[in-house]
Amino acid sequence: MAEQEIDFTDETSENEAVSEIKRLKSEIVQLESKLKFPMGFKMAVAGGLISYILAKKYIGNEMAIAGALGGAVLSYRAGQSKEITPEIKQRITEEIYKRKKRLQSLGVILKAEETGSLTASEIENLDYDKLIFDGDVYGDFMGNPAVGFHALVYGLPKSGKSIWSLQFADYLANNFGDVIYIAAEEGFKGTIKDKIKDWTSNRDSLVFSNARTYEEIDEAINGQDFVFIDSLDFAKITVDEVEQLKADNPKTSFVTIKQVTKDGKFRGSQEYAHNCDIIISIADGVAEQKGRYNAGGEMLVFGENDDE
Repeated sequence: MAEQEIDFTDETSENEAVSEIKRLKSEIVQLESKLKFPMGFKMAVAGGLISYILAKKYIGNEMAIAGALGGAVLSYRAGQSKEITPEIKQRITEEIYKRKKRLQSLGVILKAEETGSLTASEIENLDYDKLIFDGDVYGDFMGNPAVGFHALVYGLPKSGKSIWSLQFADYLANNFGDVIYIAAEEGFKGTIKDKIKDWTSNRDSLVFSNARTYEEIDEAINGQDFVFIDSLDFAKITVDEVEQLKADNPKTSFVTIKQVTKDGKFRGSQEYAHNCDIIISIADGVAEQKGRYNAGGEMLVFGENDDE
């Protein structure tokens, strides 16, 4: 059966697309694990663990360790006879390729592994995990950011930074995955309710949290694809804590909102900006972007509206 292209103008299709992307990524991980870890290795680990657990109860820890090694060797030999053939490896590789091509058609490209030393030519030919924003206002604004990007949004009070962030969160939820918007500053007050009603449409993949400390925010992040923190200042999140959240969630993209002083400077360390991939400044309802994925861009926050 030919693959059916998804119409992203339809709300049901949007939800189906997000579900399909998650399913395809999960299937790719499972298929790649079959190539990375041979059956003999898997059975050796399982056999050794089972032997240790059973033996420890009756013959003590030292003898149990020896028994576990013996069990691992026997299991490995048994597993060697079940190793996948070159033909099956080829089939698995083809299935992985088909799923990656489908993800590409849905706007996501999975990256190749890039560990160790690579030549300039090899780096040039790598496919990085990226979010394909081409063809819409966000593509013109910031290019195609990598999965796990970090954007910093800043501006004076009432400049439109929270509304721009809500609109971007809604866009990501509608097209690319699960989003959590941590409204540390506003919490669940009536103001955030009005903004959600006026500036967002997604009611399934966009969730909100009123976490207000690093510990609460760390706990609220639970495998989401995108995390918005509004704002770092109110939650008193340090530069090191931001970096720790990113390190603990390498596949998660972060959008963090910063307050500025009256003269437009960041409150606190300038390292908040140095550690970002994208910096977005908002003033008088206009967002300006500088980042590694697009040299510069500009977009209106409120569209035809002039007031927040």
